[in-house]
Amino acid sequence: MEILRQDFEASLPMLQKAIAECDFVAMDTEITGLASPANIPKFQDSLATRYSKVSVSAANFLVIQLGICTFTWSDKVGGYEARPFNFPCFPSSVDEAKAGERFFKCQSTSLEFLSRNGFDFNKWICHGIPYLTHTEEDNYIARKTEKEASLATISTNQANIPMDDRNRDFMLSTVEKIKEWVESSTEEALTIPAPNSFFRRLVYQIIRTDFNDSLHATSNAQGRTMTLQHLTEEIRLQKEQAKIPRPPKLNLRRILDIISDSRKPLIGHNCFLDLMQISQQFLWDLPLGLDEWKRSLTTEWNPIIDTKHLASHPLISPLLTTTGLEMVSECVQKAPFSTVGPKIVMAPDFNRYQADASLPPTETTTPVDSAEEKTNHSNNDTKYHEAGYDAYITGQAFLRFAGYILKERERQSAEDEEHTRKKRKLEDETMSGEQNSTPDRDENPEASSNTILPEQDNEEQEDGEVSETPMEKDAFLERQKHTIIDNPTRAILDTEELKDYYNMLHMMRSDIPVMNLTGPDQEPEEKPWSYLLKNIPSNFETSTLFHLFKSYNPFRFNWVDGTSAWIQLSVHAPAPEGEESTREAYEPTPLTLGRLGEDYVNPMCVGNEDVAVKGRSAGIVPEAADIEVVSWRGWYEEREAQERQNRELERQQRDDSRERVYTKSSRGPGPNKVVNSSQNTRSALPDKATGATTADADTNVNSGITTGNQSLALLLPVAIYWVYSLAFYWVSRQEFPWFEKYRIHTKEEDTRNKVALPDVIKAVVIQQLLQTALGFIAVLADDSEVVFDDELSLVKYQTRISSFVSLLSLQAVVPSHIINAIAHIYYFYLESLIRFSFAMAILDTWQYFLHRLFHNVPYLYKHFHSRHHRLIVTYPFGALYNHPFEGFMMDSVGASLAFLASGMGNRGALAFFSFSTLKTLDDHCGYNLPFNPLQMIFSNNADYHDIHHQPFGFKKNFSQPFGTIWDHILSTHMSREEANEIIRKKEERRTVQVFNIESVAPPSKTEEISNSVHNKDDEIYSSGNNSGNDSQEEGRDHQNKLPMDQPTIDSLVGVRERLSTRARLDNGFVSGKGQGKAL
Repeated sequence: MEILRQDFEASLPMLQKAIAECDFVAMDTEITGLASPANIPKFQDSLATRYSKVSVSAANFLVIQLGICTFTWSDKVGGYEARPFNFPCFPSSVDEAKAGERFFKCQSTSLEFLSRNGFDFNKWICHGIPYLTHTEEDNYIARKTEKEASLATISTNQANIPMDDRNRDFMLSTVEKIKEWVESSTEEALTIPAPNSFFRRLVYQIIRTDFNDSLHATSNAQGRTMTLQHLTEEIRLQKEQAKIPRPPKLNLRRILDIISDSRKPLIGHNCFLDLMQISQQFLWDLPLGLDEWKRSLTTEWNPIIDTKHLASHPLISPLLTTTGLEMVSECVQKAPFSTVGPKIVMAPDFNRYQADASLPPTETTTPVDSAEEKTNHSNNDTKYHEAGYDAYITGQAFLRFAGYILKERERQSAEDEEHTRKKRKLEDETMSGEQNSTPDRDENPEASSNTILPEQDNEEQEDGEVSETPMEKDAFLERQKHTIIDNPTRAILDTEELKDYYNMLHMMRSDIPVMNLTGPDQEPEEKPWSYLLKNIPSNFETSTLFHLFKSYNPFRFNWVDGTSAWIQLSVHAPAPEGEESTREAYEPTPLTLGRLGEDYVNPMCVGNEDVAVKGRSAGIVPEAADIEVVSWRGWYEEREAQERQNRELERQQRDDSRERVYTKSSRGPGPNKVVNSSQNTRSALPDKATGATTADADTNVNSGITTGNQSLALLLPVAIYWVYSLAFYWVSRQEFPWFEKYRIHTKEEDTRNKVALPDVIKAVVIQQLLQTALGFIAVLADDSEVVFDDELSLVKYQTRISSFVSLLSLQAVVPSHIINAIAHIYYFYLESLIRFSFAMAILDTWQYFLHRLFHNVPYLYKHFHSRHHRLIVTYPFGALYNHPFEGFMMDSVGASLAFLASGMGNRGALAFFSFSTLKTLDDHCGYNLPFNPLQMIFSNNADYHDIHHQPFGFKKNFSQPFGTIWDHILSTHMSREEANEIIRKKEERRTVQVFNIESVAPPSKTEEISNSVHNKDDEIYSSGNNSGNDSQEEGRDHQNKLPMDQPTIDSLVGVRERLSTRARLDNGFVSGKGQGKAL
């Protein structure tokens, strides 16, 4: 069935139904050319080079006909119903913006070929279906949006036509008619004469100025009238919807999108070029790299089956003389293919082509009676090189090939089973004969022999079923049937032997026979008797090279360019001159590598000897001595090194010029990784998703940091840690008075820590080395490529904002440049801020609950988290002093989850990892700085986290690193006022104890005992022997035993001040000291 431009929209439901119900889809294309001279494929091309060459051809030439054919199993038919569709496609302009306009090349030989095969170029241009790629469609919508906004602005700002003698009567009478109709008439519509565009404009002006746009007017130019209606909600919505720019319905790409969404297998024949053309012309610009194209292609269609590659199957290949589509079609309609596999018929109303010449006419098409109909039918039997017919015979070949392979395997299995059955029967009869032998038979050796004569064997083969049960016989007969009754699609797609041929594309004229779309490609076979000749003189011809290397028995020469060619030596013995070769096996003499040299060349071109005369006449010149001979292996290694360099250069160019990950909407994903390391996110958790990633910008996906920034993401947080920590260490050593007054703890209290600074630094260095190494391993193991594009994302947001503005009827108020500015601000700033905030919430949630778990489970605290709490007086170096397992679980896993869930781009991710590290360091800095923006903005700051490091705050203030919401929700929050109250009571208790001790202990012992009382809780708290409750309860018990009034307390405090040598109380110990809260 041929679908033309005027039939496309009406045929779309039928096409959707055919694709949705089918078992698989076959496709084919016709194009305006194959390759320009500079991009002709060569055997020595690598697959990357071949892809690059075909990419140029796909961009230059045009798909002018697309054919698809659906194959649907029918129980009623007992076979497949084929529905072939042929689409002439022409990139005509779909609007005045010329969104579909293309500039393309034609190859004269291709056009001649199409013309000889009946291609109708007039139909192609006049009735071809237009098409747009995803990018062109987005640009089309953006242009339409801008145009609508511009028109609305012009309409709003357009000056009203003043009333004058020319229009006064019309305007007054029109206003009067409309008022009368609005106020009293029951008619649904009012018709007003409007002879021309001038009067129509007046009517629109009257509706806008006198009736506040409460009416809806439609013009009838032919009748020179206008019809007015009341503006109902339904009409208003219709008008608003009509203003929203939508993609054109007349777009052939919609068929490909339907096939992709259906996830049906796609069949093609020698379809590498077809798929490249479809990708470039209908979907998106081809990506730079082959691997990226493979991923995007298998995201669209999977599996893809190339029948030309399937024809290389060991069971199929011997039965074909050639694998061209036309010859394959003729072969599969003859034995042995015609006797196996399912029947194929044309579905009703699909009579453009004959279904299957191997079947009786009654099984293929409707009967043909008249001679004229027979002639017409015969002419339509085959339409080779019409895309729809080629798609049909491609699917037919696939079913015949697959059916034959399955049937042959089934036959082989049945033969093996039959052989085993006969062997077992013979063994049973032999054993039975031995058991039933008699003396009379023993006297006759011949009679007692168990040897079966040929005649007996034949009889056994003919009558061998007598020993089988009826069930065995029925099963055997069923296996011998050659027709497949049930739907074989699932068996075809799931059979391991056939699956090895799926997602493999045949490569024409290539040393690598197939391209693997879902795995690594095979290496080319080494060619020991092939050599590359460089620096060939420009006047040399192939015959000259044959004469020059005649002594090496060359088989063929393949020119690479004007100065280099491949020589292949023959592996058959040379025949005497004038005789045919005997094809006898022969080992050639290897060429000497390097420069050919004068010793080899001069005898063939210098002098008067016969050899020199013949050499000169053949074209050999002395400059041939500069020809360089390179082995196949040497050439291959040089080429691979160059291509690796090119791939790395392309990757760097992508990283430098692109920024935003994008994938095709609803086609699976996209890329797809987590690579990060900060000191708050200290290792990497790679997460590879399926898909690929290259398509439009409609899907928000989990983006990954590109290779160039992955190393920065690993190293920058390490640098932040050391710079920040060293800066605070230097300041603390200088003891600046203006800075020291903001210390949370006095310098003397550093002795409360249970670990020395060198041990802290050593542990952190080891941890950073391990986690950074793990991050680099994750980066190197992740070989997926990410493609970024800011422009597509901006177009997406511009389109959405424009649609929203149109829905609110604000086009006049919000011009296009404002829409573009809003889209720019949202994309580059607001969206990043939203993702950043979401990542902060995820990290806070993860760390709160995991941190609390480490405290509440004694085993986790004792063996892991207690290390970090050896620091009671915190400082930046100690922010990362913890067990590596704890650091990995709490920081690295948490930050990776936040990164994945937020879907950040590389800039946002890099900022997030670095900022979380800086925030963790600041929370442990030990200074309550009023001018520190981090401590001003976040309530979870150094003062807040210091409480958690004290024995009395052990079960409080778990939140980190950003917010404190979970502490408030779950009642684990402790304020500084509450902490000061606990400290005050603790000091009261210690003062009373010191006062009592003074009367019985010498003064030298007083401070020692006081310190012992002070540090008792610290030792219990940092040892990891309990989870913190005991120390707090102990303190409460002591407090309850010491009831005192305030005068007594004041008196005891005075005694304590006189006795203590500690500077804590003299200088104001309470951590609120910087806030003026001395006891």
